[in-house]
Order: sequence, then structure tokens, then C-alpha cells
Amino acid sequence: MVFIPHSCWAGWPSALSVTFVFLITMASSMESQAAAVHASLSRNLLSSVLALALPDHLASDASAQENFIAQGAQLRAILTQHDVFGVVTDGKAFDKFHAKLFELVDQASVGRDAKATALELLAVVVEQCPMEQLEALQPKLMERVLKMVKYVKEAPRVVAAACRIARLLVRHIEFYAPESRRALFETLTKLLPAVLAVVTEASTAAASAEDKAVVVQGLGVFTELLLVSPSSVRSSVAKLESAAVQVFFVAPLLADDAVVRATAECLASIANASDKLHQTWKQIVDRVVEMAHLQIDCVAGKRTVTTPAPTGMKTWLADALDDADVQVYHRAATVVQRLALATRVLEQCLASRTISEREVQLVLSDVIALTRRVVTVRANEVGKQSAVSEDGFRLPSSVVYGVLPEMHALGLRVLTAAVRRAGLCALRHASKITRTLSLAVDHVHSDTHAALYEAVAVCVKALGASTLEKVGQPLLEQLVRQCKQDLADDTRAAKKPEDAVSAAQGTGKGSKGKKRKRQAGDLSQLSSNGGADGAGGSVFLSARNQQLLVKNVDAALAAIATIVAVYGGLLPSEARSTVSETARLAVQQQTRRRRAMASDASAVAASPLDVVAMLLLSDAVSADQNGAHATSLVSSLQYWGSAASAASSPLTQLVALNVAEALVHPRAPPLVLNFDHVVAAHTAPKGGNNALLEPATALGSRAALVSAPAVRGRMDWDDEGQRAEDAEMEHEPEQETTVSEELTASKRAKTEVETEKPVPDVEMAESEQQQTTEEDVEEDFDDERPVVSRVEETSVRDAGEEEQADEAEPVASVSDTPASATNADDDDDDEFPDIVVDDADE
Repeated sequence: MVFIPHSCWAGWPSALSVTFVFLITMASSMESQAAAVHASLSRNLLSSVLALALPDHLASDASAQENFIAQGAQLRAILTQHDVFGVVTDGKAFDKFHAKLFELVDQASVGRDAKATALELLAVVVEQCPMEQLEALQPKLMERVLKMVKYVKEAPRVVAAACRIARLLVRHIEFYAPESRRALFETLTKLLPAVLAVVTEASTAAASAEDKAVVVQGLGVFTELLLVSPSSVRSSVAKLESAAVQVFFVAPLLADDAVVRATAECLASIANASDKLHQTWKQIVDRVVEMAHLQIDCVAGKRTVTTPAPTGMKTWLADALDDADVQVYHRAATVVQRLALATRVLEQCLASRTISEREVQLVLSDVIALTRRVVTVRANEVGKQSAVSEDGFRLPSSVVYGVLPEMHALGLRVLTAAVRRAGLCALRHASKITRTLSLAVDHVHSDTHAALYEAVAVCVKALGASTLEKVGQPLLEQLVRQCKQDLADDTRAAKKPEDAVSAAQGTGKGSKGKKRKRQAGDLSQLSSNGGADGAGGSVFLSARNQQLLVKNVDAALAAIATIVAVYGGLLPSEARSTVSETARLAVQQQTRRRRAMASDASAVAASPLDVVAMLLLSDAVSADQNGAHATSLVSSLQYWGSAASAASSPLTQLVALNVAEALVHPRAPPLVLNFDHVVAAHTAPKGGNNALLEPATALGSRAALVSAPAVRGRMDWDDEGQRAEDAEMEHEPEQETTVSEELTASKRAKTEVETEKPVPDVEMAESEQQQTTEEDVEEDFDDERPVVSRVEETSVRDAGEEEQADEAEPVASVSDTPASATNADDDDDDEFPDIVVDDADE
């Protein structure tokens, strides 16, 4: 063993600090060196782009311009990926790059595609440039943007690229200096009318892909302004609303998702430009809801050519009936697309940051009514079962049946968005929401079940645990029933041919038609030969139906897990048992689920969470009706352990496995708890207000506050400080015994002094004895109370001494107890003996 002198140990802290500082310095130097290398490589890349893609003769050489246009997409990708202009903010290469692009935009001899490519590269510069350089480039950029929008209208790609630059410049308007901001606003007063004009011209029935880009970027400019500076758009609100609503009646624009998203964001932000924000927002929502009702009227057969238009919807119903001559399926698709756009606008309006839950609550009833009307549309109630329209305008029932699943999904999306935004304010509409969801469970198509289950999960989380009877338990029963049917689809489907045969035979007996008899005979023959089940004994499911079934089951299991997590111990035991049974059935069908999902890589990528693991984890962690945890934990551990070992297992299974191991730990999970505030709440005076300021610790419906000694007794940890605590606990019984003996001695002395006082009545003594006995029963059975028993024995002995004193001469009895102790015990001058109650454990 080597002995190290103390002088060597004393110098170690300083040496460690020096080493630590050295390591930090080295790390910072390495980072600065890496940044310098990145900056050098970025400058070289920019110089290479200038030399190879932007030659000096580019503005006058047509072939060079064609090469430049062909390399434009690759140049944008490279410059964006390496963040070149975020590093290179000055220098000759930086200035030369802008100069060449400005030259391409300004030269009249340059082709339009080359101008558009140059503007797209300038948009990359605007995205990456720091604020100082951006503020310096802003006047030059806005000048060229205004020129392109006003004078190159016949080139949609150029206009779209210019509008994109304007959109990026407007986004940072609040960070500009006052002079730059003032100059930008002056340019915008000339630019906005021109942008509205090009957006209106692009919204035609013959809109191309470039026209769609113009609409997207043009509406995006107004959307950015409505978010950062709404007052600057106030004079153009009416024209902007007309231009945005025009998208409802242009079929090519309705089919483009980017146009629909830009239109929805613009319409949802228009209310920001009004002085009466909330009133304007509600008017827009009301108009969108009315527009959605009109589309439902078209599908439900309640709208004809002669149906009068609603009042106040003149702008929103322009050219609404011009599509009467369109083919029937194309017209049905247009109706669904309009409803989809209305749904998107409603979602954006409900997600607006400028309104509160109070405004959402005002329109929540209308949204629920809209969803209920969508989910209750039935094809057999629209009209005659025909593929031909009755009046040439209304959709036939067969076409309505074809578009119902998509409409149901749109209606449920609106309800989900409204309830998610309203939150707890939707609680007063809980009954309406439950009825709507119950109708949806019974009527929606199987393709819409995933959207339905998502809506159920969102509603349960938003409304909270107080809606158990109205929302939670009814929906849980329906979800479990439907989920079991989907999980056991093979057995259920195997019974379908038999049911169909019996139904056909019953129909054939009562009918005299030869056709129905022949159909019933064919069906009976098919059943006797085995039909589709003759070869394999199971019903065939296509790949699409298998993937749809898995998707619906996953959504249902996620909704059930949400319900269990929200309500927890409030759910009855029967409901929890059905949930556990559903989880076990899902585990059994997991192999088939993986086989079905293996053929769809996009579905696997879209669902990184294992819903089966989430349901098992929610069932195990959430307390049941008796307050117990770890429901079906053993089988869940088996599933998590086997599934987590796979290389492609999601993170959810590993997390669930760790949580389960913590639950079944033989000495309780290592929790980080602090009971100081609990002890302070118990020791605080009852009349004080300090207890109201303490944080609540009861997180569950059946959780109760426990004292620190009880928790310390339940959680027996082997830490280093446990020995000292155990030593202190050993001395506590001795201290309690000493205190009890002192109280007994003082009580005996006081009783001997007060012997001459009159003895209380027998009834009074019995009542006091009964009260004392009840108090003893309420306390812990291990709590010894020797004081009360000694008092009873003393009173009996005093009674015997009084009988002997009556026979003898009255002699004054003198107590051996000092007078000070007697006076200290008896200072209330009452005629009843004191009753000492041990409150040490209270």
C-alpha cells in the first residue's frame, strides 16, 4: 500500500479546476475551428456557384440561361442544405451573387423562366440572411417584386416567386427599423391591389399548376400581413374575402391541397383586420357553417334549382348553381370538396390565437348540430333507389352512398377541432356531444371509424372525469363492443354466409317469383359447396380491408386507453374487466396485425406508437374501483418483454416495460417524494390560513393524505441515513413510557388531594366512561392509554376510603405531593376531575 502525503492531496482541487477549464477551452476552440471551416467551405461553394452556374454572359446567352434554369432546383437544394447565406454575409462573392440575380430580373431580354429561377434563388437568400443584411436588401427586393407583379402578369411562375419574396419580407416586419418599416408599408400600398388582381385572374376553371402557385403565394402575403400587421390590410378586406371565397367555385383549385390550406388560413385570419374582432370572427364562422349546410342539402336531396339562397350569403354563393350541367359524379366530388374546404376553414378559425374559449363556446352548438346532421345522412332516405337524378340537379341515392364515408369523416373532424379548442367550456354541451357520437357509432361507415375513435378520445380528454355517466361509460361500452367485433372479424365473417342463406331461404318461401327462387337456390348451393370458405375455412380479406381493419382497431384501442386513463378508478369493475379482456384479445391478434401492416410501409411509419402496449399500460397504471393498481400486469409484462426485444419495436414498449418493472419491484418503485408540506399541513394551527396555501397532493379520486411516519414505515429503504433513523426510533418507546408514567403519578396525586370533593353521579361517570371507550375504539388498537384505566381504579379506591372515613373520625388528610405540582395540575377550580387525553399521535 502506497502512502500519499497530505500536501499532495491539498493541491488536487486546484489541479482539477485547471483541467476542467482547459477542457472547456479546448471544446470552445474546436467549435470555433469547425465554424471557421464551415464558413470557408460555404464561401468556396458560393464562388463555385458563381463560376459554374452564373457566368458573366448569362444575361445575353440563351443557352446559358437554359442551363441555369435546369440547374435551378439543385442550386436551391444545395444552398438551403448548407445554410450558405447564414454564414456568408459579406464579401465579393456575396455582393456579386446578388448583382447577377438582380441583373437577370431587370433585363428585358431575359426569358421569364430565367427570371423566375433568379427570384427563387433570391427567396433562398431572404430565408437565410441575418436581419442586418435583410434590412439592407429589403428596398431593392421590394422594388423588383412590385415590378414583376404589376408588369409581368402573363408569367404566373414569375409572379408566384415574387409573391413568395414579399411574403418572407413581410414576416419579419416588426423587427425592422422605423425607416425601413415605413418604406415597406409605402410599397405594400401599391403591391396589395396588384396581388389581389393576379389572384383573381388565376382563379379560373382553366387554372394550371402555375396559377395555383400564384393563388397560394398571393393569399400567403395577405395571411402574413393579417398576422403581423392587420391594420395594413383593413382597406382590402372585402376584396380579399371575395377572392378567397372564389376558390369554393373553381374545381381545379378545390382539388389542390395547398390552395385549400392557403384559402382556409386567409379566411380564418380576416377577422384580425377588424376593430370588432370577435363579432367579425363569429360572422365568418356562421357563413362557413351555412356553406357546409348547403353542401349537406345537396347530398341529402333537400336543395333544388328553385331553392332560395340564404340571406347574407351573396358573396359566398356566387355561381353556386352553374355546375348543374356537370356530370353527376363530378358534381358529387365537387360538393364533397367544398365541404372539405369549409371544414378546413372552420378548423383554422377554431385554432386562431386571437380568440378565446368564450367565443368558441358561442359557436359550439352550431358545430355539434352540423356534425350530427352529417352523420345522420342515409342513402336509403335520400330518395328513390335509382342511379338517375329525379330533377337533373339532386344527386341520386347511389351517388350519395358513394360519397357518404368521406362526408362523415369531415363532420367528425369539425367536432374534434371544436371540442379540442373549447376544452372544459364544452362541458355544458356534454349531452349533445354524447348523442352525436352515439349516432356516429351506429351510422358511420367503416372507413370513418378511425376518425370517430379519435373524436371520442379528444372529447373525453377535453371534458374530463366528471362526465363518466354521460360520456365515458356509454362510449366505452360501444367502443369495446365494436373493437371486439373488429378483432374477431374472422369468426363474425364466417357466420355471414349462413345468415345470408337463412335470410334468402326465408325470403324465397314467401315469394312466388322465379328469379328470387333461382337466387335462393344458387345461394344454397354455394353454401353447401363451402362457398368462399370451402378451401381455407376462413373468409377472405383483401389487403386493403386488412389494413383498414388494423387502422380501425388501433384507433379504437387508443380511444379505450384514453378513457381508462381519464376516468381510472371511477369506472366500474365490469367495465375494467371488459377492457382487460379486449386488451388480451388484441395481444392474441397482434401477429396478424403485424402481417397486415408489413405490406404497408407508410402505415408503419405513420404509427410509431404501439397502441396495444399503451392500452395495457393504461390498464395497469390506472387505479381500479378499489384503488388497486397493476391490473393484468403479468400478461402485460409477457407481451412487453417479447415485443420490446424485437429490433423494430417502438419506444412505447420499452417505456411500458420499465414502468411495469417499477410497479412490481419487491420494495416499491424508487419515487422522489417530499412530504414536508404534508407534515406542515398537519402541524399547522387549525384556525390559520396557511393550510389553504399548501399545494394539493391528492391526485386521484381515492387518494388520501398520509403522515410522514406512516410513509416512512411503508417504504423501508437501505440508505446510509437509515441507521441513524432506526436508532432514534428505538428510543421513542422509552420516551413514551416515561411520559405515561409521569402522567399517571400526577393523576394519582391529584386524585388523593381531591378526595374530599363530592363524587359525580353514576350516570355522568358512565357517560364519560362510554365516551372514553368510543374514543379508544377510534384510535389505533396498539395505542395504550394507561391514564384512563388508572383514573377508574383510583375512583374505586377513593370510594372505599370514603366509606371507611365515615366510620372513623374526620381527620384532615395531607398529600405527600408537593403543593406546586398540585396547583399546576388543578388550576381550573371545577368540581370534576381532569381527564387527560393523549394527543401525541394526532
